[in-house]
Amino acid sequence: MMSETVILGRKGNQPFEIKQQGVSGEHAKLSVEKEDGQEVWTLTDLGSSNGTFVRDENGDYVQIVKKVIRPDSYICLGPNNANGCKFYARHVMAGASYSGEFNYMEEQDDMLHQKMERSESIAKNIRKVIAAVSALALVGSFVVPGDQTKMLLLRLGTIVSVAATLFYDPAKEKKRLKAMREKLFECPNPACMHTLSSREVHNRRCSRCKAQG
Repeated sequence: MMSETVILGRKGNQPFEIKQQGVSGEHAKLSVEKEDGQEVWTLTDLGSSNGTFVRDENGDYVQIVKKVIRPDSYICLGPNNANGCKFYARHVMAGASYSGEFNYMEEQDDMLHQKMERSESIAKNIRKVIAAVSALALVGSFVVPGDQTKMLLLRLGTIVSVAATLFYDPAKEKKRLKAMREKLFECPNPACMHTLSSREVHNRRCSRCKAQG
């Protein structure tokens, strides 16, 4: 079994400089063990002052003490602001290259676009159903005798509209996906906190710090 360990921090031996004051001298360690062709990446906090965090699939940071992660896991040493340092785990082992990070972000961006397209499709189908039910209810109110029955039919369209919104709110889902995008596409350069646009991701270049891959 082969293993490699890198100390992360302002006094660490990672292949890039960390200057942020919220990061301890020896903040955390990243170990990669190789056995039978398989790699196990483990991130361990070294009793840092401000904690070690890993971003989850929703873009939120979860504090860890020791955790098995992936090369594409996004790490935050210290606070999630200008005083902390954020980077992809693979950058610790890959050095100056950002190729792997941009590959990963392109895949995530494509998946997010697919989710947005599905959301728009669902919203469109819901609007069609509401329109159809409302039209039927309106026509029925002229055909069916009895004032009470007519009133119930007229209210049916409103009831269907409210029920559809309760089960699926297109505006809320779009807002959620947009917020997730802003969390997931930060520049892979540990010294840059720029949120990358979809165009920057697919151009594989940060417009602010010029990091590319």
